[in-house]
Amino acid sequence: MENINNNLFITKELDTKNGFTWTVASRLGEAIDLAERLYGDRDKSYTILGVEFVLSDRPKIWYPGSQKFIIIQLTASSLSDEFQALYQLSHETIHLLSPIGKRSANVLEEGLATYFSELYLTILGQPNWKPTTKEYQDAVNLTKALLTIDNQIIKKVRELERTISFLTPEHFLQVNSDIPFDLLEKLCYKFQLYQ
Repeated sequence: MENINNNLFITKELDTKNGFTWTVASRLGEAIDLAERLYGDRDKSYTILGVEFVLSDRPKIWYPGSQKFIIIQLTASSLSDEFQALYQLSHETIHLLSPIGKRSANVLEEGLATYFSELYLTILGQPNWKPTTKEYQDAVNLTKALLTIDNQIIKKVRELERTISFLTPEHFLQVNSDIPFDLLEKLCYKFQLYQ
């Protein structure tokens, strides 16, 4: 961990004197803004406390205490790789949209998080980021199939049910009856990798 990338934490004023360089905190704000514009507002009853780095093999959302607090935990190994940290950060940003206070995402939520992290890194000029496990790749493939049919479907269906992991095939069919039921069933299954 001695090769910590200072761009994640230390900002400096721009030469133009009209702002500062990006850090993990300002990137989180940018990612939340983009996610809300694409997929609907986040549940603001949860307070985002910030980002921390954890000695773990995977990033995650942590709900400390008994209140509605959320912390994004990125892997300590990403401290030396700014884009790995931002890939993890943008993935976890999707879990901020409709948290439920425990780890219980469906395939859609994990697929959307993976899709969004790929999109966000592409916006940052890093287009070749992909998941490293089959379960996440399968989830993102199913999500891409859904978004190919209707790229606004997440925002639309969240008008019926705000919590992504509570969505059912019936919610989607109320919005767009052209979506294959078997695709919706797969997307609405509980994601099994870390449950």
